[in-house]
Amino acid sequence: MVFLFSCEEDITTIGIKNPESKFKVTYAEIDIPSSVILFDKLTSYNKTTADDGIQRFLLGQYQDNQFGTVRAEIYTQISPPVSSRVIGTDAVMDSIVMQLSTDFYQYGTSGVSSQTFQVFELADTIKQTPYYNTSKVAYKPKLLAEKSISVDPVEFDQNVINNGDGVTTNDVTKLYRVVMDADFGRDIFETIKNDTATANHYTTFTGKHKGLAILPTVSDKIIGLNPSLSSTSTDLTNDTKLILYYTESAVQYYVEFTMYPFSASPILGFTSITSDKSGTALQNLIQTNTDFQPADGKLYVESGVGIITKLDFTKYFEYMDTVDTPILNSAELVFENETGDFPPPASFQFRALNSDNTYKSILIDTVINEVASQYYDPDITVPYSRSVLFNPTDGTMDLKSDIGGSTPLYVSAGTTNSISAFLTEFFQSQYVQRNSPKRVNYCAFLPNTTTFRKTVNRMTLKNNVKLKIYYTTPSSPIIK
Repeated sequence: MVFLFSCEEDITTIGIKNPESKFKVTYAEIDIPSSVILFDKLTSYNKTTADDGIQRFLLGQYQDNQFGTVRAEIYTQISPPVSSRVIGTDAVMDSIVMQLSTDFYQYGTSGVSSQTFQVFELADTIKQTPYYNTSKVAYKPKLLAEKSISVDPVEFDQNVINNGDGVTTNDVTKLYRVVMDADFGRDIFETIKNDTATANHYTTFTGKHKGLAILPTVSDKIIGLNPSLSSTSTDLTNDTKLILYYTESAVQYYVEFTMYPFSASPILGFTSITSDKSGTALQNLIQTNTDFQPADGKLYVESGVGIITKLDFTKYFEYMDTVDTPILNSAELVFENETGDFPPPASFQFRALNSDNTYKSILIDTVINEVASQYYDPDITVPYSRSVLFNPTDGTMDLKSDIGGSTPLYVSAGTTNSISAFLTEFFQSQYVQRNSPKRVNYCAFLPNTTTFRKTVNRMTLKNNVKLKIYYTTPSSPIIK
């Protein structure tokens, strides 16, 4: 543990040293012990646009010398027919096609390369419960389709810029059309043609036609597919969907099925992400929610897989026990990251942790009139009301910046090898709460929680996190 100190006396407005300075300013640099944590699970299923920051499937695989092999698979239901039409008895099915719309997210090797994936029918039902990056669903052995696509990282990255610049005239769409097994299509066609009760009911339809597994085979990249409805449910031109074509009285028609929740069809689809860390400094990172020190002495963060860096504020409390009535002028967490072959997450945030390395919560379970309920813990919400954002949906606590606001503090890796986060208000609250059993002892440094679940970006840091503080104290003891 290293502490560095310096004192600065008050100066008058004309630059003459004040002989009776009442306060002194001290600088201290405190080591923040850190470790690596593997979370047990991250929610990876797609919700509606209003409930989810990013609607995305991830598909593919890439090799990383520091993090190992990362693999992303898709498991999804398909909806009942989006639009209904009475199908005549003479109608015959022509073909069934899966259309996938990319959102141009890509991660993996540089350079243009071919990615191959296969499609299978699910053998088990996806139930109406949350699904995670660790989840999988059994699928039937029969191959329904195989598709190879070309991915150009330069093209993808430019399209992300074009689609996000606010100018619609340069927006780009890329669709992959996959011709599916005819017998699979005929099974669905028979249902919508002859069993309208099943075809028009979400639960019975998804119970009979359980959905699809989309798995990479030959791949050196992971790409993002957009499952959401880009417009109305009757205009799915550029959306991810199934399209069943059939001919009736010499006229061809089609029926569409989505892979995304809308109106009466709460379709569940998720990405399963696995990581083989063999041969890396993380190969023994197996136990979840357990402090781990990599053999190379570095710190790691990885989205999708769920690897975070944990910060331990114990030494801050130990130091502040030696200081009488300080007022923090500045508190800055400083990280030193390392350059790598792959881009880091776009931004990071800080979330309070418990001693068991799960998210700390402001919610307390109770029973009111024999009904299980929850309420906010005032021993946490009151002292940290200015410096912590409380998330009412799950009770988690995100640290806010010095300027406050209604969002967490987000920091970026930027273009240098250091990351800086000013948390003066939070650490002043920490000083006030230094003797409280509910103070925030630990914190997760992780990618912002939306991209943490829906990307696979990663970053390596040096294990030398510092807390740099300036604080003011009275020059003379305070008479109590």
